[in-house]
Amino acid sequence: MNIKNYRKHGFTVVEILIIVPIVILVIGVFINVIVSMTGDVFATRASNALAYNTQDALNRIEQDVNLSGGYLATNNISLTSPQGYNDDATNFHNADATNGTMLILNVYATTTNPLTSTRNVVYENGPNACNSTQVNQNRPIMMNIIYFVKGNTLWRRVVAPSNYATIGCSVPWQQPSCAPNISGSLCKTQDIRLVDGVSANGFDVSYYTNASSSTANTIASNNSQSDSERLAALKTTSAMSVTISATSTIAGRDISQSGTIRAVSQNNNISSTTN
Repeated sequence: MNIKNYRKHGFTVVEILIIVPIVILVIGVFINVIVSMTGDVFATRASNALAYNTQDALNRIEQDVNLSGGYLATNNISLTSPQGYNDDATNFHNADATNGTMLILNVYATTTNPLTSTRNVVYENGPNACNSTQVNQNRPIMMNIIYFVKGNTLWRRVVAPSNYATIGCSVPWQQPSCAPNISGSLCKTQDIRLVDGVSANGFDVSYYTNASSSTANTIASNNSQSDSERLAALKTTSAMSVTISATSTIAGRDISQSGTIRAVSQNNNISSTTN
């Protein structure tokens, strides 16, 4: 019987010992590339979202400043818990050594969204009748809009006098707000969460005499000065600038965004509504 010699198809032990490490290395490189690309995508998306939130916050601040009655050193409305900084009755201060920089605006209550052309200021019901042509001689209803950093997040809160809904000729469009998941008689809505990743030093506000001025009024934002001293300095300013700096870590990558705007307020009304 003739037996033909033949070679079985397959790999020898030596070939396997050579090929397997190469295959594992190639697979490892491929997975590393995929992970890196995925991380880049996540980081890019997070960076874009952070940039959008930062710019959106700056735009909102600019709108509020342009429509405001004035800059305040502290809230000029007696706070009803939990509308205060610590969700109690703690006052806000535009320069606070403990809680950081804040922007406190005295704003007019309006009948509709203040950005619309149909808005009207809400005036107190007296001494002139609400249907009188002299109703605009009554005192306007004022509220406070406060931008502040807490828990590494920039927030926007609306503070209103306790009788805001009944003292005027109509109920204001603006509603007082509180921190999320906090309830109270003046918690009609939640604070607006603007930008995450903002440290106490990541929100900077400076005040200037006018729009063309490049020299900031240092007393207006000096936390070593009293509220009355800062308010006296704020009265001499009309322009202001805000810088927001935010950071975050996504997929092991550190990302950051910052932006600055300048805005002007008439700063001619810092009086408060009778509380």
